Amino acid sequence: MDHASVSALEAFVQQFMEKEKVPGLSIGISQNGETIYQKGFGVTDLGTKQPVTPDTIFGIASVTKSFTAAAIMQLVAEGKLTVDDSIRSYLPDLRLKADIHTDNITIHHLLSHTSGVPPLLRREELTRLPEHIAYLNEAQFDPLGVPGEYISYSNDMFLLLGAIIERVTGQRYRTYVTERLLAPLEMNRSTFNLEEVARLSDVSVPYVKGEEQQLKKVPWPTLGNYEVGGGIRSCVVDLLKYGQLYINAGSYKEKQIADGASLRAM
Repeated sequence: MDHASVSALEAFVQQFMEKEKVPGLSIGISQNGETIYQKGFGVTDLGTKQPVTPDTIFGIASVTKSFTAAAIMQLVAEGKLTVDDSIRSYLPDLRLKADIHTDNITIHHLLSHTSGVPPLLRREELTRLPEHIAYLNEAQFDPLGVPGEYISYSNDMFLLLGAIIERVTGQRYRTYVTERLLAPLEMNRSTFNLEEVARLSDVSVPYVKGEEQQLKKVPWPTLGNYEVGGGIRSCVVDLLKYGQLYINAGSYKEKQIADGASLRAM
């Protein structure tokens, strides 16, 4: 990147941080497989004023959903499922009370937020995926329409992909994603595990905006089953490695981690 581009980018970032009251962020840019820019801005903690670096760990929230989708596509490539399969094939214990037949909901509907299930009450205290199936079986709601008719962002339905991964592989969701994506991509500062985050250095402190845009320090959210759609904590250095997966047709450092055609189908 030339000096003028870098200056313009950094001026934009500073303006954004002031306007939105962002304590800290980091940016990484890759071109043709080479990292051409990486830099931390601001601080990880307004108390200690520790500067953000490209290695600073943040919650990546729903970017996690792309890891879950990539894990599903690995299983597609291995012939263990297809995205057009009914979720009933893998979750026979899921029986929604509402007038919506789980036979008609496919894995693709979960991936694309088109199951027809509206937003539901968030239940972060549920920490095992079978508990979430039990919750969904009891939930009262009116469907938005038949599966495939409407898009409506649904964390509660998306996390069923984690349950399908568990049923098909016999592994815990987070174990599978760690062993099949994070580890082979050498994403050594990326984890679902908050105990591991607590042991690492260079970790951001979460803040929420209160009244009059005041920032308030909060604990890391525990998420429970919602980790399937939002639980990875990572840094830009690691996320640039992850990005290579899509650019290089599923390979990383000459290791084939996922099938290129399956990733393109995502």
